[in-house]
Amino acid sequence: MEERGPGTRQVERELTAAERFQIAAGNLERIAQAFDRYHNEHGAYPPAAITIAGRKLLSWRVTLLPYLGYEQLYRQFRLNEPWNSAHNRKLLPLIPDVYRLPGSQTDRTHCLAVVGESYALRWQHGRLADEFTDGAENTAMLVEVPEKLAVPWTQPADFEPSYPLPALGCLRDDGFLVLWASGNVGWIRSSTPQHLLKAMLTRDAGESFFAVDVHVDPEEVVKTLHPGISQ
Repeated sequence: MEERGPGTRQVERELTAAERFQIAAGNLERIAQAFDRYHNEHGAYPPAAITIAGRKLLSWRVTLLPYLGYEQLYRQFRLNEPWNSAHNRKLLPLIPDVYRLPGSQTDRTHCLAVVGESYALRWQHGRLADEFTDGAENTAMLVEVPEKLAVPWTQPADFEPSYPLPALGCLRDDGFLVLWASGNVGWIRSSTPQHLLKAMLTRDAGESFFAVDVHVDPEEVVKTLHPGISQ
């Protein structure tokens, strides 16, 4: 995969709503592939943070850089320093487009992992595939969050659910994108009941829940934004 330069824009003109949505869904697919590459190499998904002695230094988004084709950028980080050290904070403007909201030029990401002992990732230790006892296809790994929850992309800060859940999503007011632990990308309506949202976030709660109950194919959403658009 080709490494892109710092601050590279995905397009020069203003994106349509359909294009922004398609790009965002495609970015999640690329991240899913990177998670798979990491898992194939290490036998587990990465921890949510690079840590030393329990201190969270850098995000999983940095860990995945080589698996997204950004080896040179990865090598620029000092992995024994926090994300906002004098050296590492200079790399914030180099945010890969895959982590950035389409059309945005900031160093913040709206793509957060679901983190906690009962969720897809945990801070200090990798997660084995067989720990998704509710089924990887029924467990959210990443979610699209609103602007108020966006974070600098290298910061070890993610979505740690508390209930009732806040409204999610940024591209549309009526729902949010999700990456299932199985690698599929979906869209979830904001009208989805809280108990179903909670069930889709947990990996091992044993609920009678199936992703198909809430999952909407992103292509179907694109059709509502731009009828007749080709995929």
